[in-house]
Amino acid sequence: MDELVQIITNNFDAITERWVSSINSIPKYSGSTQIPFYKSQITELLHCILDLLNNLGSSRLTKFTERIAKPPYNGLLTLTSVHETFLLGEDAIVSVVRRKMQNEHDIFSYSRRVDGCFHEIIYQYANAYQAHQSEVNISRRRVIERQRETLLRFTDAIGSASTYSEALRAAIVIIKEESHANSVEFFAFDESVQRLVYESAVPEGAPSPAPINRDRDMSFIDGLADQFAGESSARRSYAITQEVFGHRRILLMLPVSAGDSLIGLLLLAYTSAPMRESTIPELQDENLNIFLAMADQLGYGLKRFLLEEEVTSKEHYISILTDNSADAIVGLDAHRMIVSWNKGAALLFEFQPDEANGEPFSILLPPEKRLIGDDEVILDRIRNEGVVKNYELDCVTKSGRRVIISLTGSVIKDEEGTFIGTALIMRDVTQLKQYEMELRQTEKLSFIGQISAGIAHEIGTPLNIILGNAEYLMMDMKSGERNYDELKAIVGETNRIAKLIQQLLDFARPKRLRSKPVLLNTEIESVLQLLKNQLDKSSIGLELRLVEDLPYVFGDAAQLQEVFVNLIVNAVHSMENGGRLTISSGMQSGRDEDSVEVLISDTGCGIPEENLEKIFNPFFTTKEVGKGTGLGLAITQRIVQDHKGSISVESSIDKGTTFKLSFPVYNNTVSEGFIRK
Repeated sequence: MDELVQIITNNFDAITERWVSSINSIPKYSGSTQIPFYKSQITELLHCILDLLNNLGSSRLTKFTERIAKPPYNGLLTLTSVHETFLLGEDAIVSVVRRKMQNEHDIFSYSRRVDGCFHEIIYQYANAYQAHQSEVNISRRRVIERQRETLLRFTDAIGSASTYSEALRAAIVIIKEESHANSVEFFAFDESVQRLVYESAVPEGAPSPAPINRDRDMSFIDGLADQFAGESSARRSYAITQEVFGHRRILLMLPVSAGDSLIGLLLLAYTSAPMRESTIPELQDENLNIFLAMADQLGYGLKRFLLEEEVTSKEHYISILTDNSADAIVGLDAHRMIVSWNKGAALLFEFQPDEANGEPFSILLPPEKRLIGDDEVILDRIRNEGVVKNYELDCVTKSGRRVIISLTGSVIKDEEGTFIGTALIMRDVTQLKQYEMELRQTEKLSFIGQISAGIAHEIGTPLNIILGNAEYLMMDMKSGERNYDELKAIVGETNRIAKLIQQLLDFARPKRLRSKPVLLNTEIESVLQLLKNQLDKSSIGLELRLVEDLPYVFGDAAQLQEVFVNLIVNAVHSMENGGRLTISSGMQSGRDEDSVEVLISDTGCGIPEENLEKIFNPFFTTKEVGKGTGLGLAITQRIVQDHKGSISVESSIDKGTTFKLSFPVYNNTVSEGFIRK
């Protein structure tokens, strides 16, 4: 054994300590937890140097360099750190050798031999490191290619799925195959409660080598939901270790997102043999990367299905909303044929969907409106203007009932802007128009009433003076005397004017209702008893068709009698040459409430059609001057309306006239309303 080998062998520990001490003196290594690792490698390296100096070959060195060039050592011993370490080692060996050698002139020879060993070490380490990196690059390319194929298969599986459940099932099956996990579970994020909810697993229902007690072992899921539900930057993969029933497993958790939207969580479970028999398997970074990419793909795939379900749900809701709308909603095609017909349309026009669909829009118009093309006018206007709002149109129902509708229409175009039809929303405003007419009539009557009251007041006082003086002068006169007839005429005309003034006052200041339950048949019979003589003198036949046991109405008996008197007297006046008066009563069932109806018909001269809308106007009369004031029907209408009733008239020239009265049936609610008023 030569002197150099002997010195190194005898001072092996001292060289090692000096080498380690030199490394520890460098600031970046000082106090490092890796010093024990470096010491163990230095010890092995000194043995390799001794083999080289003894010409025993480099097999030990080759194994050493191949080992430290690979994980986990390559993270600590990079080319830079190895070179730096070897320089410190060479200095440590030479320093000890210089102190222990016999002839100091041999130091140059020994230094060259030691330096040659380190050159060989560095050369072999560089080759081993480059060989490993080349192997890593080849492996990485293979991994990348396989990952690309896997991602394509994964994307195709999600893209070809027709439902959310099908896409999710296909995804977790592939993830389980690629991950070699014992099980893969998916927890969907429920935004309404901000929780992750178990939804699917593979294998489904299969017993796990380490059974999961969800209440105990999965409580961490709720904590993850709080974090994952926040900003997308806070979402990252987690790996935790659990011990369940003596077994240990790794749970890899991957957030499934689509942009800023959290969709759910993938949980991959890896089980191992019992802890006493083996260690836990570890996942490679390359595998984790592909799982993260799969989680992203799955997130966007499931988001698409969720959006489609949301759109479908909204479309279904809108369809239900449209179909059940109280307004009539009708769709027309480009040829103006009905293609959609909701329940509101069926209720308004009385046509069922199978009766209306396929028919032209014109079936909803009366014949005379159809003849002049009212349907063409409004549909052309909608087509030209795009939207028409609140257009009033006269329509007719299946049963022939006339209605006034307010129509809003808009054109329907496809994605390319081509006209494909018309959407119509129609509302029955017949009753509203009636209310508007009644309101105008009420305002007119109120104005006339105010004027009438003023006139009555101004005329009443001087009229009373005239009447009083005329009667006073007649007290000392007898019939036949001079001026007696003139005074009598003054008294008669003055009384007639006084009666007119009283009617004006009654019209201007309606009497307060003194309501109670009333039987209309009884009031009709009372009025006929009063007018019996007048009917007999006029050669008018009377026909009564009064239905027995009619319910009560709630009203003022005196004012109701006034209504019947006015109508019967008018009927008598219309039959100057005699005729027949027919009075009938009965029940009428309505949509909202029942009512008692009274019809008063005559066979008189009738009312011209142009006057039918005027007969309830104050002071309108067709009678000769001095035979009517034109207030009777105006007062009659007011009394009927005060009783929450309605009055209408039908008449034909030379055939007669019929007035129809309708009053709501008495009940406690109605009576309380009248009493409060």
